[in-house]
Amino acid sequence: MNMKQINTLITETPAVEGEAPRALVLNRPTAPRFPIEAMPNLLKEVIHAIQATTQAPLALCSQSVLAAASLVAQAYINVEVLGGGIKPCSLFCITIAESGERKTTVDNLALKAIKTHEEWLRLQYNLEFKNYNLEKEIYDAQKKRRIQVRSVPQGGERLATGCSIFLLITIKRRYTQMPKGYQQLTAIQRSQIHALKSINLSNRRIAKVLAISHTTINNELKRNTGKRGYRHQQAHKKATARKHQTKPHLKKL
Repeated sequence: MNMKQINTLITETPAVEGEAPRALVLNRPTAPRFPIEAMPNLLKEVIHAIQATTQAPLALCSQSVLAAASLVAQAYINVEVLGGGIKPCSLFCITIAESGERKTTVDNLALKAIKTHEEWLRLQYNLEFKNYNLEKEIYDAQKKRRIQVRSVPQGGERLATGCSIFLLITIKRRYTQMPKGYQQLTAIQRSQIHALKSINLSNRRIAKVLAISHTTINNELKRNTGKRGYRHQQAHKKATARKHQTKPHLKKL
């Protein structure tokens, strides 16, 4: 094909109209109203309470509450699927909203009771794990005592038994003795205190669960409770700031 034929082909080719510019932001249709009337009355009350507190859209509050209810129910309810078989009652939700629509705030309120229960389970596990370590160490000490008794000559059994009893008493004291006076609390201990106070445990009960002096718990709540109650993160910041404050040096006259 020579140059003349190429020019003829270009000339005879019909012009193609270009596509009109597209808008960068498409006009989205208005979302349908969330059918809150289909919710049970208990969930309706929670949804309206969260919306009144956060002023978030009703659909956003409804989905967070519905997801929280599904999380609680899936341990007790199974469903029979159409293809056969029984599956847990699981619900997977996704929330699409603009930044600042209070998605995280709504989720935190809807899941607050679940997170508190999980924190309590974690504290129970830590306590049971601590007791397990205590019983294991006592068992190991008893096993070691039996080996020692077999290896001592006749008449030395009483001495070996006495040493083992002393060892068991030392172990038990190390794990179970309640410390006296005020202690410097860690951030983890303050989070544990916050979780236990949220389920209305007394100060003495909290001290017993955490193996901390009740005087320490009383002082902690007295010094670091704010206007919105005791919150462990703010309490740890206040305590740390107070600890690093420079104390004036008094000169004796």
